[in-house]
Amino acid sequence: MAQTTAPVRTIEEFLKQHKSLTNIKQIQAQRDERRDRFVAEVEALFKQIMKWLTKLAKDGPVFYRERPISIYEEGIGEYKISELLVDVADRLIIFRPVGTMIYGAYGRVDILGFSQIYLTMREWGKWKVSNREYRPGSAKQSLDNLTEAEFKNVLFMMVSD
Repeated sequence: MAQTTAPVRTIEEFLKQHKSLTNIKQIQAQRDERRDRFVAEVEALFKQIMKWLTKLAKDGPVFYRERPISIYEEGIGEYKISELLVDVADRLIIFRPVGTMIYGAYGRVDILGFSQIYLTMREWGKWKVSNREYRPGSAKQSLDNLTEAEFKNVLFMMVSD
């Protein structure tokens, strides 16, 4: 028969119940694992994007490079990751990881340029393009799978006037 615990009635009782060193170590281990997986997913994402950019470079001036950055997330701390800088015909677009402790997703990468677009990962390894169009009184958001065709659409949206 499972042992039941008395109901917690104060914040102090709650904290004492959750204070065990094992619990703290388990939580930190889970967060470290999530951070490491996020970093690996971003690396895989950038590798795929660079393949698509290499194909596009055959049609005109497309250059890219990674640059190391640091991210600080509550509960995880500071860690190193790369952002991807893309130059399309002298227009800079930056793919900047935001973090993994994102409400409703396992991670987010902002695409900085002329539009407000970002990539979210709601399932590990499956990136979605999110384009928010703001209108007075409402916000419309569309989510599309990140495919090569969708990537080209995003890239064009980011560089076109």
